[in-house]
Amino acid sequence: ANNKYFVIPAAMIDDPDSYKYILPIFTFLQCRRGSDYRCMTNFKTLMAICGYDTSSRSNIKRHMPEIRECLFKLRDDGYIFQFCDELGFYPLADDDVLSMQSGDLFCIEINPLLSDDTSFGFVSMSVFDYGILYEELLSDESGVVYWKALAVYTFILKRMLKRKGYFKEDRD
Repeated sequence: ANNKYFVIPAAMIDDPDSYKYILPIFTFLQCRRGSDYRCMTNFKTLMAICGYDTSSRSNIKRHMPEIRECLFKLRDDGYIFQFCDELGFYPLADDDVLSMQSGDLFCIEINPLLSDDTSFGFVSMSVFDYGILYEELLSDESGVVYWKALAVYTFILKRMLKRKGYFKEDRD
């Protein structure tokens, strides 16, 4: 049952500052994590997950500091436990993460105590729905940046599930 849905904290959906980087990266990590709560990735992939073009060096250079800042914020907030090397064995220091290039692989270990925490409000998102949303927005030239569509979708999903007067069957 744990591989059908993943949890997004309501604080990320209610905070517009988290839409551009934090929300798409967190949902990517939640969806792609393994049974050991780890996900192997690189900075280019995280930029692409946020919907940014990674074909030009200037674009990569412009978004790298924000991606790093987002990862450190997720770690400081407790959602990420630690960063490890590409094999996932040795923890990386902050200086090691700051000195990494955009294509260097590393492993992100998610904190299982906070990533599935449902005590402060949450949205349960289907892995299937996430995959459809991601594929449609990246394959089609819709002109909508992925993080904007993800923010709107999760906002509607949160409000729809909390609305009074609707039966569970009517929420679809």
